[in-house]
Amino acid sequence: MGSLVCLVFVKAGWSLVFQPPRDSGDTLACVALAGAQLMLGTSSPQFLPTESRAHKGAGVEFHLTVPGEEIGAIYEAHRRFLIAAERAELADPPSDTAT
Repeated sequence: MGSLVCLVFVKAGWSLVFQPPRDSGDTLACVALAGAQLMLGTSSPQFLPTESRAHKGAGVEFHLTVPGEEIGAIYEAHRRFLIAAERAELADPPSDTAT
């Protein structure tokens, strides 16, 4: 799993449970929030078979049970991250590569 993907989760308030070294060839990583763990993988064949690629990302959804006393802080951490990400995108928009 790319370190950038894990970094995005961590910056939004998740904890990094594990991430293999870049040169290990292992692409599975794990993040946690409110006691729940989420495994992050890539679209390599071991995680996403060729016949499933047409549906990549289709219907991906996950639910966490968050203690009431933590929900406000979790919401604020995600909100701050999204605001910072939007500002960064506005400051450095992607170049148009369409021809």
